[in-house]
Amino acid sequence: MIFLWEYNNVNPDILMHYGIKGMKWGIRRTEAQLQRARGKLESDANRAEVKRRKTTYKNRRTLSDDDLRKEVSRLELEKKYRTLVNDDLHKGRNTVMNFMKSTGGRVLSSAIIGGLAYAGYLRLGGDDPDGTKLANYVFPNPNKKK
Repeated sequence: MIFLWEYNNVNPDILMHYGIKGMKWGIRRTEAQLQRARGKLESDANRAEVKRRKTTYKNRRTLSDDDLRKEVSRLELEKKYRTLVNDDLHKGRNTVMNFMKSTGGRVLSSAIIGGLAYAGYLRLGGDDPDGTKLANYVFPNPNKKK
């Protein structure tokens, strides 16, 4: 591990440290961990596969039907696998996303619209010392008759 220390020539009371962002004192990292921190961990096999797919995509018009079917089936299998793994590993995220898709969006938009209406009410000189009008603006009672 290399740590570079430098004293500032203008102000000798300042000590500057040039290292890896997020590095903790006393914790040693392997070279792979350091590369990950620098954002350079992509392996040679992954890099080669990405390059191969780019060239295949560029030359897709010259591919035979069989080669194109193989590429498509491979990509579909990878997509299906990624979906299955995400369903298994990220159950909480999927639950929240399903809630937001079904009812969360409506609740959130209603709260935002109510909040904006209440802000307009206050801007026009409205008075609400106990906050009851805020509650009515943000979450109106659907059973209340107008």
